[in-house]
Amino acid sequence: MVLGDRCPYAEAASAVRHEIVRRKHDIRRMFSDDTMLEARYYPVAHGLVGLLIERDAGAFVQLIDDLKSGEDTETALQRRYGLSKGGLEERWRRE
Repeated sequence: MVLGDRCPYAEAASAVRHEIVRRKHDIRRMFSDDTMLEARYYPVAHGLVGLLIERDAGAFVQLIDDLKSGEDTETALQRRYGLSKGGLEERWRRE
């Protein structure tokens, strides 16, 4: 996925992601732009990043550049992927 064979925790991250989806845990808090990402959301972030890279790696680089330039997440996601935060979450849960 995101780090492929270089990520020794990829299996554990995958297991946690599946459990979050299975139990329908709320992940909206991780999308808050005003707080630091909590460690419990790292496996979710791992999966979201992987999904975006698989869809379009070039757009992901542009998304990161947009965020570094100060653009808000919702606008950058919409421009680069045509997705809202909610749309990204829905797609992630389906996959």
